[in-house]
This record gives sequence, structure tokens and C-alpha cells, in this order.
Amino acid sequence: GLQDAANLGWKLAAVVKGEASAAKLLPTYEAERRPVAQWVLSTTDKTFAGITTASSPALAVARNWLIKTVLWLPPPGGGPRA
Repeated sequence: GLQDAANLGWKLAAVVKGEASAAKLLPTYEAERRPVAQWVLSTTDKTFAGITTASSPALAVARNWLIKTVLWLPPPGGGPRA
């Protein structure tokens, strides 16, 4: 996501400006992005599991209300819902 774009962006900018070698800088991209990607996936999985398996009736009611509210929000730009 945003972390990937920022990481790749500064690397590409440095290469384009002649401040760094693509052969040396770009191969580090994968090693740097993998831990971030793994953290994002882990956090997303835990959050989704927590939301979908509410442990109390009050949490279930709050979850259901939130989902219904978000689904009925108008889309950005005011276009029709999908």
C-alpha cells in the first residue's frame, strides 16, 4: 500500500536523479517490503476475526450497526452504489 509506494518512490527518484544505482538499490525493495506486508496481513486478519466473531451481544449489535451504516453511506463523488 502506501508504505510500498513511499519506499519504491524514493528509490526510483534517487535512481532517476543519478544519486543511486538501480542495480544496487532496487533489489533491496523486496526485503524491505516483505516484513511490512506480513504485518499488514496479520493485523488485517486479526482485526477481521475480532469483528466477525464478536464475543458479547453488545459487540455484535455494535458491529452489525456499523456495517449497516457503512454500507448505506453514499459513495465518494455521489455516484450510484454498486
